[in-house]
Parts: sequence; C-alpha cells; structure tokens
Amino acid sequence: MKIHTRAISLTTVRYSDTKSIAHLFTENLGSVSFQIPRVAGKKGSAFRSLYVPLSVVELVYDHKPLRQIHLVGELQPLLIPSAPSRSLVANGVAIFLTEFLHRLLAPMQGEEQGALFRTILSAIDALDKEPDVVLASLHLHLMVRLLDDFGIAPDHTGYRPGYLLHREEGCYVSSFSASEPERNTSRLLHELQQHPLPSVFAMNREDRGRLLDLLLSYYDFHLHGIGDLKSLPVLKETFS
Repeated sequence: MKIHTRAISLTTVRYSDTKSIAHLFTENLGSVSFQIPRVAGKKGSAFRSLYVPLSVVELVYDHKPLRQIHLVGELQPLLIPSAPSRSLVANGVAIFLTEFLHRLLAPMQGEEQGALFRTILSAIDALDKEPDVVLASLHLHLMVRLLDDFGIAPDHTGYRPGYLLHREEGCYVSSFSASEPERNTSRLLHELQQHPLPSVFAMNREDRGRLLDLLLSYYDFHLHGIGDLKSLPVLKETFS
C-alpha cells in the first residue's frame, strides 16, 4: 500500500557502514521504522534531515503491515529545527523531548494519528520561533497537552486552591498533609492545563523541576514504559 504522509524524525541508529535505521512518527500510521542510507553528497542530502531529531519531512513509501523496517520511496524535508544549535535552552528541551516522545510514541502503530501529530508539530514549530522565556516551559506545555491526546488528563473541573493531584485517580483532591511545594506544583499543573501551546508561563527553576517530576510520574503510572530518561539530567543542568 502506497503511503504519502508527513513524519517527525525521533531517533536514528547506525545499522551498518552504509545504512541506519530511522524511527519516525508518521501522521497516517503512527510509529514506523525506515532503513536509510548513510551517504554524503547530493544523493544523501534529503536523508540527512532524518539525522536531525524533531525534523519534519514529507515522504512516500510502500507500507507492508508485516514488515518491521520499511524503505523510503520519496522524501522532502519540511522543517529542520535550527534553534537547538543556537540556544542552550532550545537544545536541552529538544534533547529531552526527542527521548520522551520516542518512548511515548513507540507503541502507537498502524493507525491514523492526525490530532496527536499536529499537537507535537505545533511544539516543534514553536521550538524554532519562540524566545527562550517560552522555550523554558515548552516541554511542560507539550506534556500537558499530550495528556488530553492520550485520554489521561487529570479532571481539573473540581480543583480548588490548595488541592493536590491524585496520581492514581487522575483528579485533584484536598489534602491536609501535603507540603506547600506539593500544593504549588499541583496548582501549576492545573493552571498549565488552561494555557494554550505555546505561551509564556512564569515558573522558576525549582517549579519547573518539580512539575516535570510530577508529570513523568503521572505518565509512568498511567501509560508505563516511560522509565528513566537519560536526557533528564541534561535538561535539569540546562536550567541550573
């Protein structure tokens, strides 16, 4: 079956001296792996975009349901993020999002993923356009938006000042034993659920760190498979 789709490059792994395996998230069929050449010069110019994490491409390929690794027929780069090469903040956020999205999206295979794709695409577009003050919280914005796409967003309608996120129940509840930082982190999550992506959202380094830990814990409980991210220390060091 011939597939014409947009795709986001997440990771590439060297397969041999002449080939690599690229893991892409496609708009039409979710996560798909491709064999791509490791070549220089004009012949490999289009494929080089796939070696830049979070690059967006348009491609045509012959999809075979029983095949684990596919071959690219045609490929056209649409967006290659340049901000990570200019900004330490953009670089740290891009490295983290690449690993997080690869873990999160790997099971999403074989079905149309238009809404989810567009949510991620809006964040990648912001990565190259927005100032560092917005990028500093971009990963948190995207993680919160994706909760809706995966159907696991906490019910925020019952939130009251001082309430705490109940991770297992997916809602906000009163708690007399919670510390002030815990209450503040739940407040930030509730407020972020109301903000569009992207937007300026005032948080200091400690706020961002605690909210990120809360979101990762929430994802890991409800979806499993996220696990420890090697890029997390890099991201936290960026804001230290």
